[in-house]
Amino acid sequence: MNAREIDAIAGISPDELDGIRRTDLTTMTALLPRVFGVFFNQNRAPILARQAVRQALDLAIDKQMIIDTVLHGYGAIARGPIPLPDPTETATSTGPDLETARAALIGDKWLWDEKDLLWKKGKDSLAFSLTTADTPELKEAAELIKQDWEKLGVKVELKVFELGDLNQNVIRPREYDAVFFGEILGRNPDPFAFWYSKQRLDPGLNIALYTNVKADALLEKIRATTDRETLTQLNRNFNALVLADMPASFVYSPYFLYLTPPAVQDLTLPPINTAADRFLNIHRWYIKTERVWSVFANTNNQLENN
Repeated sequence: MNAREIDAIAGISPDELDGIRRTDLTTMTALLPRVFGVFFNQNRAPILARQAVRQALDLAIDKQMIIDTVLHGYGAIARGPIPLPDPTETATSTGPDLETARAALIGDKWLWDEKDLLWKKGKDSLAFSLTTADTPELKEAAELIKQDWEKLGVKVELKVFELGDLNQNVIRPREYDAVFFGEILGRNPDPFAFWYSKQRLDPGLNIALYTNVKADALLEKIRATTDRETLTQLNRNFNALVLADMPASFVYSPYFLYLTPPAVQDLTLPPINTAADRFLNIHRWYIKTERVWSVFANTNNQLENN
């Protein structure tokens, strides 16, 4: 089996896929260990310190619509800080559920001001900024999130920065109310750098400024565990804990796209971190098979047994 026989295309974007006009290729997908979401800075925007507000904001986002629009459907709704490919896992919300979102705000004593068309509670108004990078995917997704929140009656200012400027002058000094961004966790997901409490200040990567003693203990166990079954359960426990605290609204995890010719058989994609990972199972791939007379098969078996 040579490269010409395989003739596959790997690691393309959903936009590029739309431009490929070939009917002789099959699209295969694998969930990437990346999570994109809105991370709330409760220190800078005190209204976001109220869990009812964060819950309402999460409920208002139409996550599937964002996947369909931005990723052309090639992604999965994020079910927490660690992407779990298990289809039995469910997201806390797929949205939008504006009725439940409004109920959450009302239950937290927010009142709708018909004059100013804004939610208010005492001297506070439900208004803040959403920051992201000036890349097509992030900017488009953030704009859709902004529109969803405006349907709820939230006043949102969208701030877009060049990626280097965003990292250096916004994220590192934590100068944002909320930021739409992504986290890359690697082939064996290790969320430690993104969620451990001591990583909440620069140069740490805990951009939600999340602090939870139980979460810290789970993160330490995740790093020290090698048994796959135990690790999976620890990851689920960590996801459940973070989702209960809701320091972020997890939106989607993208798919890795691989176009392959139908002739290649037994081709399955392992967990993907880089494009080269698609070849981890290449020893199982085949294109052609040959019949072997049973007499030769029996002879080979006898030789192996001797």
